[in-house]
Amino acid sequence: MIILDEQPFRMVEYEGFRRLCQTSCPQLQLPSRKTIRTDCVKLFLERKQGLAKYFKKEGMGRVSITSDCWMRVNNSNFICVSAHFIDKEGRLHKRIISFSLIESHKAADIGESIITTPKDWGLTSLFCCTMDNAYANDGAIGDVKSYLNKFNSNVLDGKYFHMRCVGHILNLIVQYGLEEIGTSVRRVREAVKWLTSSPQRILQWAKVVNILADRIDCKKALCLDVPTLWNSTYLMLQSAIPYEEAFQLYSQMYPSYKKDLSQKKHNDDFIGFLEGQDWIIVKKMIEYLQKFYELTVLMSGTKYPTSHIFFTEMCYIFDLISELEVSDDHEISSMAMKMRVKIGKYWAEDMELNPRMNRVLYIVVVLDSRQKMNHVETCFKSIYGDARGEILVRDVTYALNELFDYYVAHKEARNPAQHRKDAANENMRRQGRSDRRGSLSLVGLRGNRQANNNANELDVYLTENNHIEDKEDVDHFDILKWWSENPRYPILSWNLGKI
Repeated sequence: MIILDEQPFRMVEYEGFRRLCQTSCPQLQLPSRKTIRTDCVKLFLERKQGLAKYFKKEGMGRVSITSDCWMRVNNSNFICVSAHFIDKEGRLHKRIISFSLIESHKAADIGESIITTPKDWGLTSLFCCTMDNAYANDGAIGDVKSYLNKFNSNVLDGKYFHMRCVGHILNLIVQYGLEEIGTSVRRVREAVKWLTSSPQRILQWAKVVNILADRIDCKKALCLDVPTLWNSTYLMLQSAIPYEEAFQLYSQMYPSYKKDLSQKKHNDDFIGFLEGQDWIIVKKMIEYLQKFYELTVLMSGTKYPTSHIFFTEMCYIFDLISELEVSDDHEISSMAMKMRVKIGKYWAEDMELNPRMNRVLYIVVVLDSRQKMNHVETCFKSIYGDARGEILVRDVTYALNELFDYYVAHKEARNPAQHRKDAANENMRRQGRSDRRGSLSLVGLRGNRQANNNANELDVYLTENNHIEDKEDVDHFDILKWWSENPRYPILSWNLGKI
């Protein structure tokens, strides 16, 4: 219970808790906080040892890690490292394998901390490391790759090791665009901060909302954002918009509200009081911010694979920005142009190959049996035109073959005997399975090319028809399950299928 509810060890010494236990179970002898601490540490070490043994199992496959750094208000620096891996049954797992203090957010300190983690766990077979797009992280990644090179365990010398966090890049893109409407956002922020800064003002606000109860169809409370996290800014704006009339009535009933806010400054400039035009701007923006918010939530999931859905969502973002750029509304078009500049820095490849864009994010789309290369090609040509699209398709094809050849050369495939057994079971299942057809919202073109007799496993996969889902099953497609149930591709399913 202490671990599950994140309670302090001294909870067992709380008078109320001891009375509860004495009343409900008089025979129970409560341990001391020192005993509780000892037991929790023992349990932690047992679980850690069990996970370390699991990592060392034969045929475990590669593990990917994510790392995040932050600073507390007391200037303490922390780093968290999580391991992401797929078991033999095709289930995705996430485990926090390190949580520690670091000296600073400099490359050397971050790199040393990340290197220490796989050392402690005996992890040498890593596939990629996902980090925020900070300059220091580039240097840290270089240190980690150098460490892994000692074991000759880097895939293609770490060519695809550094994965830049999609959520962080989305945050930068939207923050950059929000600068265009920064004044209106700051006015909402200061108003919410003022209203929620004291019990008296909260009661006054509740009184005003109660007066307008028949005209306000909202039960959400106002929430203040974290200025550096745009998704919290979106939630703040979303919570404030239904109370537009309440803000206006409050300013009439309590003059100190308007007076205080009129004197607020940002970079030596007066922010000003929240006015009608600000609400118009915010309402227009919230519709588009919602799309980015939904994408951020989708890509932040840890209980399901996200890499294979990123490319389609990225293309949607490109289309959305293009739509906003030609808007008749100046604020919207200006915001979109700013976003175009920032998204181009990380993802666009209209002029040349973008070194910040990890090819694995394209490869995983090809490994989605509903999409394959057809979908990648269609999206590239839609965004960049036919000529540029062809160049990018060739680049992705080269990267995919390069990765496949690496695994073939290093024989990183499942046990052959197990493969034959699984293949036999799969053939039996196929004989009894009815042929299903449905429509796919993705670009689910069905391939009709035939693999030649000398085709390798990858060629066979690419030339076979795309997997077609029933319409009601499209949103519930389990890509990991699909690969685990298709042992006809031992190298793909055991390696590339787990990317």
